[in-house]
Amino acid sequence: MSPTIAVVGAVLVSAIFFGRWRIPQTGMFPTYRAGGQIIARKSPYSSIADVRRGDIVIYKNMRDGVRFDLIWRVVGLPGERVAIRADAVLVNGRALPQRPLRQQDGYAIVEETADGHAYEIALSAAPGEHDDFPEIEVPPGHLFALGDNRHGSADCRRSGPLPFEAIIAKAIW
Repeated sequence: MSPTIAVVGAVLVSAIFFGRWRIPQTGMFPTYRAGGQIIARKSPYSSIADVRRGDIVIYKNMRDGVRFDLIWRVVGLPGERVAIRADAVLVNGRALPQRPLRQQDGYAIVEETADGHAYEIALSAAPGEHDDFPEIEVPPGHLFALGDNRHGSADCRRSGPLPFEAIIAKAIW
C-alpha cells in the first residue's frame, strides 16, 4: 500500500469516528476554556449503560428551532436522585467528594470525584454564592449533566435531563 493511500485512509477513518468541536463559552472552565477546541469520539456509546459518571458528552439540543451542540459532564444516571446544596452535588443523598485546590481567575478551583474519576470544577470565589438545585430523579433513558463552571453554566439545571439519544460524541482530548 502506498503512503498516500494510507494517509487518505487514516483521514477518512478519523473523520468518520472522531470530530472537533469549538468551546463557545466558559461553561466547562477550568477543564476547557472558551474558544478552545476538543477532539471527541462520535457515537461513543452502544447503550445508556455504557455512560459513566464523569464522562464529558456532546449532545444536540434544539432551542427556538435552532440546533446547539452542548458540552457538559455527566453527574447523574437513570433512576438516580440528583440535587445541589451549597455547591456540593448530591447523588442519591451522598455528596460527590470535593477537595479545594487553588484560586484562579476569580474562581475557587476544586477537585470533584465521581466514581473514582477526579476532575476540576470552578466555583465563584464570592462568599455565600451558591447555585442550589432541588432534588430530581433522572428519568429512564436520560442523564443529568453539569458544566464544570458550576455558577456559569446553562446546563441540565435549566434544560432538564438530557435524552440519551441526543448524545453525539464523548470528549477524549
